[in-house]
Amino acid sequence: MPEHLLAALIDAVQANTHAVVQVNSRKRVRPPKPLPRPGSSPARRVVRVADLPGARTI
Repeated sequence: MPEHLLAALIDAVQANTHAVVQVNSRKRVRPPKPLPRPGSSPARRVVRVADLPGARTI
């Protein structure tokens, strides 16, 4: 349990740091990747409908 709390704390600090840097930057700054949680499976790839073969654009 403490590992999950620590990971959440690290993610919150990184998100706050990213927000401060983004506000003070003229260019877009990439957001940080979340810290992997202990015991969780690797992140799945997200597929959008628009990326599927045969998808039509309006």
